[in-house]
Amino acid sequence: MSDEKKGQDARLKFYTSSATIRYLKSVGVPKRTGEFRAMVAAGSTVKLDSKEGADLIETLGRVVFAKHPQQINVTDDTNGKMISSIAI
Repeated sequence: MSDEKKGQDARLKFYTSSATIRYLKSVGVPKRTGEFRAMVAAGSTVKLDSKEGADLIETLGRVVFAKHPQQINVTDDTNGKMISSIAI
């Protein structure tokens, strides 16, 4: 399995988890780096200051958020496929 496929699987698992969906529903789309790090901290058990945490942030950052009046779409930036559509 390639690194790109592992990254896609990691993004799919993270952005479809209940903790991440709950965070996006309550806070909304992260617009700044600090907000993105807070979202990753809310949905992951990895320490963000470690090397593993830095790799996770880099991997999870390869998405595009599209906010609509009734939903938030999360699309994988590497392959263009939609990961999740979250009703708000």
